[in-house]
Amino acid sequence: MSFSVLAVCIGNVCRSPLTEQLLATRLGDGFSVSSAGVRALAGYDMHPQVRRDLQSLGVEAAPFAARQLTDPMVLEADLVLTATVAVRTRVLEDVPSALRRTFTVLDFATLADGAPAGVSAGEMVRDAAGRRSSLWDHEHDVPDPIGQGPEVFASVAGRLDEATRRIAGALRRAA
Repeated sequence: MSFSVLAVCIGNVCRSPLTEQLLATRLGDGFSVSSAGVRALAGYDMHPQVRRDLQSLGVEAAPFAARQLTDPMVLEADLVLTATVAVRTRVLEDVPSALRRTFTVLDFATLADGAPAGVSAGEMVRDAAGRRSSLWDHEHDVPDPIGQGPEVFASVAGRLDEATRRIAGALRRAA
């Protein structure tokens, strides 16, 4: 049985597919990673600049089609990572029972850094939920690059690159 991670943004063409592809590459066997959007451009490919940014990070993008977020996706995920606090709020409005396993990607990266040694991935998520209030002075959101220039996309890719490296490292140690 694999540990499942769901990345969520708005349209599911920029931030969440970038998070999905980076985590899937870095986590490997024993993990399943997917993504969806709260207002997805269902069926669309990821933004072409996201493909270019993935390539510049050394990741060959897998085939992709944007998906609309559904309650079962959230219910089945062991960890839900959102691009922003607003998207996290939207996810939890529909599936309040997912509160203890839904975080912004930047929040979980920081919380995973402080996870105790020798815990399972599920225990890491529970530990992170218990320490969430420690992030009051922390940057929570990854901005939406849609409609912006390549430099904004590159900045978003850089932030998600760093966050997913930290998350993948922590989850692989825990697995």
